[in-house]
Amino acid sequence: MDDFLYGAISGAELKEFKIEKLNRKNKFSARILGIDGNNFYHKKVEKKKGFFGTLAPQNIFGSNTVKPKPMAGIQAYQRVHNTEFLIVYKQPNIGEEEKIFRYRTENPDQCSEILAKLKFLVGDRKAINRMQPGTY
Repeated sequence: MDDFLYGAISGAELKEFKIEKLNRKNKFSARILGIDGNNFYHKKVEKKKGFFGTLAPQNIFGSNTVKPKPMAGIQAYQRVHNTEFLIVYKQPNIGEEEKIFRYRTENPDQCSEILAKLKFLVGDRKAINRMQPGTY
């Protein structure tokens, strides 16, 4: 995780990563994880559209709008395996419960890069260094 260094400009720059996100059905689905200086988001990977998909407006068949989540809401983050990590998130200033987002990357280097960017933007204090029994 310490192989990647970020400065004030490079850390705040938007960077998108191809990842897989664990969904509610406990299956991984392809997503794009975007991280910038203030927010992070995950959005569906755009699929190639057929003939009718190119003719119809986007909002008829569903949208791919992204709801950015403020970095201030990240309660913790942790590497689970070489290519898997999780983010514990709670919407700031709203009384909702914590959500746990679990992601899988294409390779260990990409996982390290994402965690290094989170460490730079959120701080080391929110990193969970080891898994405690019964947590997440």
